[in-house]
Parts: sequence; C-alpha cells; structure tokens
Amino acid sequence: YLMRIIIILSILFSLSAQSSNDTIIDANFSRADVFSGKIIPSKVIKNQRLIKIFYYGFDNKIHQGQLVCNYLFADQLISIFDKLLKDKFPIYSVIPIHKFNWSDSESMKANNTSCFNFRKSQNGQRSEHVKGLALDINPLQNPYYSGNSKIYPKGASYNVNEKGTIVKGSNIIKYFQKLGWGWGGNWKYSKDYQHFSSNGR
Repeated sequence: YLMRIIIILSILFSLSAQSSNDTIIDANFSRADVFSGKIIPSKVIKNQRLIKIFYYGFDNKIHQGQLVCNYLFADQLISIFDKLLKDKFPIYSVIPIHKFNWSDSESMKANNTSCFNFRKSQNGQRSEHVKGLALDINPLQNPYYSGNSKIYPKGASYNVNEKGTIVKGSNIIKYFQKLGWGWGGNWKYSKDYQHFSSNGR
C-alpha cells in the first residue's frame, strides 16, 4: 500500500501541470450502490471487492475510477493500474457497470472499462465477468470480433495507431501475463482485444 502511494505521488509530481487536487473523479460509489438494480446472489457479492483506481485519461489528466472485482485479484489489479498510470496508458473511464443499468452494450458504447458484471457472454455462455475475474479495457479502441465477423461494440474498429489501443508486445499485456491472465487478442477463432481474463484465455 505504501509503495502504491509513492508511485502515485511520483506520477503526480512528474505531471507538473497538475496537482493532486486536479484529479478528476469519475466514480465514487458505495458498496451498496455498485450492487443495486440487479438481483445477485449473496454468495456472488461476498466475493467481490470495490477498489479505487487511478488512471491517465484521454484528456491527459489523472482520473479516479472504481472497479468491482474478485477479492483474489483486487490488490494485483490495483498494482497493474498504478503501472499503467505510470506508463501514461490512456483509459477513457473506469465506472462500475451498475451506472449503465447493468448493460454491457451501453458500457462498451461509452468506452468504459469494467470488470464485474452479472451477465452471460456474447455467445450465451457463463461469463468470467460474473465472478469478477475478467476485465474489458477501452472497448471502442479494442473491440470484440466474433467468429461470425460481428463487431462489438457496433461501429468500433481496431487501429493499432489509435491511443488507448492494446497491441501485441505492449506493457499492459505483459502485466496481465505476469498475473496469469490471458488476453482476448490472442484467441484463435475470434478476437476480443479489450478482454483480459483469469482463466488464461
């Protein structure tokens, strides 16, 4: 925890045009808030943690958001986002999915980064997001291309030269690989460039 504070303070210092008071608050919800509006089994909720995330926004400013994620990886995800902040990897927003009425489509269209969502995947199977063990980052820059050539979110495209895009060999992939998480950009029959998951896919 102390190391995280030191990293954040060093980043704030390096961005001399900004002070810590200039951090933009994108999400500051209570635990009750982030599970509201959806019937979710208590055994699922108890495994989730609400964590505060700092990230470098598309506006070149530091933002504060929140992730709901599985308790097993809460500290590791905080550490990864701290590293991404230090790298100045741009992230559009990090807001819990309840703010989008639990709609993955609406969250993706808003280019929102999210983790826990009590839903099925695009192919109708059980999603790792249900367990808070998958993360989607910048969906508009990193869309999902299904095996039948459909693109989610609609109208998105994958351009390796666009900021916020996750590309092979980049630091963000290495950080998640060290955690044991797989990247959807490595899938064989479809590509989910926004997606990282603990199941190794």
